[in-house]
Amino acid sequence: LVGWSGSVSILIQLILYITVVTVFLAIVVTSFTANDYSDFTISRMEVWRATYAHKLEDVDLMTQSSLISRICAKDPALGIASDQMHKIVQLDAYLGKLSGNGNIWDSLFRGKSLCTLALAVWYMTLAADFHKLINFA
Repeated sequence: LVGWSGSVSILIQLILYITVVTVFLAIVVTSFTANDYSDFTISRMEVWRATYAHKLEDVDLMTQSSLISRICAKDPALGIASDQMHKIVQLDAYLGKLSGNGNIWDSLFRGKSLCTLALAVWYMTLAADFHKLINFA
């Protein structure tokens, strides 16, 4: 493309590129920069796991299941420890583990997929830069 139409084409591509990068960065900044699990929170979760999760008083009499096994199974009848079960659900969603409905498409658009996409784009950018560098010489 030469002349005026080439300049317009390059301008449109630049605007599109800036838009895509801005949206990508907005997703990363709003979704992946806050750490909900500080060292203190993790240590308190470990203490809870060691002291409360296997208490005999919290064993379900009908299923003979401990509290922690009911949390990991996401028992809908669980009356206590809903915060711990919510954390399990959050981690499963981030890691892309399939929920009960088995929808594989939902698991593709999770944290691991975004990380893989970012690494792939970065690699392609590096490969293009190396290609330009080699052809320049």
